[in-house]
Amino acid sequence: MQITLGNLQGLPVVVTEVIAGNSKFVPENPIILNPLKIAQPVAHRKCLFKPVNKNMEWKEGMQSNLVVRYKILGSSIERMEKVLPWLPINERFAASDVMRRKINIREYEFLTIREPEHRIIMKSEKISVKKDLIIPSGYTFVVSGGTTIILSEGAMIVSFSPIKILGEEDNPVILRSDDGTGQGIVVIGAHETSFMEHVVFDNLTPPVRQGWELTGAVTFYESPVIIQNCVFQNCRAEDTLNIIRSEFSVINSLFRDAQSDAIDCDFCEGEILDSSFVSCIGDAVDVSGSNIKIRNITASKIGDKGISAGEKSYVDAAGVSVTESFIGTASKDLSTVKMRNVYMETNKYGFAIYQKKPEYGPAELIATNAYYNHVEQFVLLEEGSYGKMNNTVLQPNVKSAMSLLYGKE
Repeated sequence: MQITLGNLQGLPVVVTEVIAGNSKFVPENPIILNPLKIAQPVAHRKCLFKPVNKNMEWKEGMQSNLVVRYKILGSSIERMEKVLPWLPINERFAASDVMRRKINIREYEFLTIREPEHRIIMKSEKISVKKDLIIPSGYTFVVSGGTTIILSEGAMIVSFSPIKILGEEDNPVILRSDDGTGQGIVVIGAHETSFMEHVVFDNLTPPVRQGWELTGAVTFYESPVIIQNCVFQNCRAEDTLNIIRSEFSVINSLFRDAQSDAIDCDFCEGEILDSSFVSCIGDAVDVSGSNIKIRNITASKIGDKGISAGEKSYVDAAGVSVTESFIGTASKDLSTVKMRNVYMETNKYGFAIYQKKPEYGPAELIATNAYYNHVEQFVLLEEGSYGKMNNTVLQPNVKSAMSLLYGKE
């Protein structure tokens, strides 16, 4: 088996094995990956592995569940990282590279460009977008009520400028894909705040290009945004809304029928207020490395967690209701979650407090005025983590939460 590996850290690492389910592979030759050099791209190298059990049989789908086990050179602490399958870059990569593509705003008759105001305005009508619409930096992209944007044939909207998509309660903006191939909208490096109000996002997928792929059907990367009175539905993406390294507000909005997570916040400062989540296969709210305020949300029929805090996040939540779900709220990996006025009903677990990733540590969750009905286990507290419920300090009741919850260590 051959895997291409690279080291993103500032210290050399030793690769010890690759795991695929119950099967293990070891390097054919010792593998030490040099540290990342400043201002240099990652140095990748092809590494060969052989199965520990010579009689093992390779099964379809194993390549999607490979995990590399490694450690920093000189350390005894082992860490794990999932292997990401990708296609090799070919000659057409530059032509398909969104970041380098020629800006095409003047090709579209439905755009009005007002240079003195630095505004690009979309006409208020039914608009079919069949090729990528790329908005350059230095403008504001404006869409008004009554506009319906239909993305098809794999098209997406990419904006390097702030956006203002402002519908009205009885005259919303609709962004949808009828053929199921529309790849949503992504805002990148727009340092001024974007606004979306009374917008319906329907049946979108995440952007996928050769060598470039996102997880969100709607994505804001290093771009502050305020989202109010919006509906996100039927999005077939790992994250319906993905916000990365940005300040944000999500207010009075609805997320329903998400194929995985509804909101995913990575390294953000933000708030989620007066919003609802219905029928999400993954998490309703998933935060990593973030500081988030949550007020008055309801989540029902959530396949995994109502609120998931990980990777040293801080969550302050009040007025939370999670029903008919797997886990109400989870705090993991050095995260702290403080909650009050919480209601759980018909969930398998109310709260879960544990460590998931070896490079982090135990977690903390404190809740007051927390109530439940028809919950199989109100609190799952792993050894080493801290839980306090309704002013009572809890005792650990499980050694390995991951093993109990998901059947793996």
